[in-house]
Amino acid sequence: MLSINSNDIYKFFDSLSSSYKVYMPQDIGSGAPEFKLYTEGAKLSQALNTRRSAKDFFFPQVENLMEFKTDEKNIEVIDIREECGLCTLWCARLRCSFI
Repeated sequence: MLSINSNDIYKFFDSLSSSYKVYMPQDIGSGAPEFKLYTEGAKLSQALNTRRSAKDFFFPQVENLMEFKTDEKNIEVIDIREECGLCTLWCARLRCSFI
């Protein structure tokens, strides 16, 4: 098992975010933390639960898959999907243990 010293966790996130989109639970205002894109200087939430589960993050309740454009009797289907690239999600259960 690999472990990361708690003093080095943000160095690890910085190096990882240079190649991947890194999402982690972050505090937003006074509410429960939410999974947000990691940017340099962002802090990992110390709360035990997030507002929404990691499953909701990957499988949203609502997703636009296409748009339609009509011109009299012609219907054009517009694909609006975007490639998301590689991403990683950290501390989904917030039971990450750092030494």
